[in-house]
Amino acid sequence: MEIIKKYIDEISKLSEEITIESSYIRVEYRDAVFKQIKDLLDSMYKEIKESRIVKDGKNSVYIYNLMCLADLLDEICFTKTKKRPKSKNNEWKNAALDRLNIMFIKTLQEITYLLEGGFSNAALSRVRSIYEISVYYKIIQSNNNDIAERFLKHSNFQRIKLAKALGDKELVNKVKNDIKCFNYEKNFIKDNQWANPLLNNERITFKDLAKLTDLYEHYDLYVFASSSVHASVYNSANGFDIPKNIRGQKYWNTGSLKFGINIVYSCFVTIVGEFITELCDENYLQSIFVKMFISKMADVNTDTDIWEDID
Repeated sequence: MEIIKKYIDEISKLSEEITIESSYIRVEYRDAVFKQIKDLLDSMYKEIKESRIVKDGKNSVYIYNLMCLADLLDEICFTKTKKRPKSKNNEWKNAALDRLNIMFIKTLQEITYLLEGGFSNAALSRVRSIYEISVYYKIIQSNNNDIAERFLKHSNFQRIKLAKALGDKELVNKVKNDIKCFNYEKNFIKDNQWANPLLNNERITFKDLAKLTDLYEHYDLYVFASSSVHASVYNSANGFDIPKNIRGQKYWNTGSLKFGINIVYSCFVTIVGEFITELCDENYLQSIFVKMFISKMADVNTDTDIWEDID
């Protein structure tokens, strides 16, 4: 993290020197600034690679890219939260976005460690979570404080589900009474009803939520990633993490495999590549820095045809 912080500080200094406003670079500096940002990015990437060792040389570029991204987002998002002025008008919204930022970064770190360990199927299930977090983030970001308040308060219903599973009627009733204090509509207790003002449906699915964002164009990849979440005999014998020449055959393997890492990486970059820059939109040069890094990640992704590899 110290390496990342050093380069983010360099970007901040550069921003103070050559920007007129938060989203405008002086024309006479533009080409030189872009080159300087690229040089900083290349230097940062090299330092991080030298400071960490990834076991799997063949797939190391995927692992390093994801490691770098997780550290980069962690530093930028934490600094953004720390510097943000407190405002009652956006108190719920800021709290929701901060929580989703934390979830995004932690899940990205999980993906990195699972891939490095050779468990790409498990990593893909976390890409599914990344998609969900990103959809929630975009909805909260583009709406008012009231929607964010509903979103956060609705999370209490996880307590009801757990209490019901445990057969604890007393806890179920307690949580229901707590929720009544919110004074929301009767259906608020149902799944995804925090978004009712946006959809006005009695039944709201996650697919309905995804349709509210431009991430819906990648919903097919979300469905694909969902196949790694539940116990699937088909996946066990024919999964994307199994070499094509032995898929469907009788074999015994309970260890890690180094196959499918490129598929998980490709799904991640395709789903949230452009969205990631929205997490870093407070500082114009930082945003350019992150965009350049995402472009670097996407360049590695060009040789992977997801559907061809999992066919």
